[in-house]
Amino acid sequence: MGLLLESFRGSIEILKLNLGVWHTVISYLIGAISIVFLFISFQMKKRNKILIINAIGSFGWTIFFVLQGDLMCMFTGVIALIRTIIFSFRTNHPWAKSIVWLFVFLGLNVFFSVLSFDSWRDTFPLLASMMATISFYMIKEKHVRACSFICYLMWMCNSLSKLYWIALASDIITLSSVVISLIRYRKQNAVKKQ
Repeated sequence: MGLLLESFRGSIEILKLNLGVWHTVISYLIGAISIVFLFISFQMKKRNKILIINAIGSFGWTIFFVLQGDLMCMFTGVIALIRTIIFSFRTNHPWAKSIVWLFVFLGLNVFFSVLSFDSWRDTFPLLASMMATISFYMIKEKHVRACSFICYLMWMCNSLSKLYWIALASDIITLSSVVISLIRYRKQNAVKKQ
């Protein structure tokens, strides 16, 4: 594992040297664009739209973490993309409804977390990715949002512990979006029942 992590970080350091200040500019630009997609995702009414738009935001964060040399977060991002695509098929395709997928992705999260574990701070992306897996497996939008709240709390802890300021801003904005959507759709459901 150490060799993989060192060669990955070495490649990123070479990239940083070659790009200079543009490395930071590109990282923050990708993060800012990803913030928009994550915020919008939880404002969507339907589960599939939440998942697909969230996957676009997650793709951006995966690139951000690659540029930071964070192997653990990169692995969780790649798994998240594949997981979200498969889970988006749950409502219409029988093969995607199997609970086996939930355990496959939970297992992949644990496996790649162990493979890339570097310090105690790497427990946060593991917990976040496991909560996201459980969240996006759920069918009801309300449950997806509620579990995602816990997921983004874990991502916020990751961002704080690793001093990823743009990611911390994203986590706070995404948490706000989740809370807004929970309140908004609860009020809409209350009005419909009257």
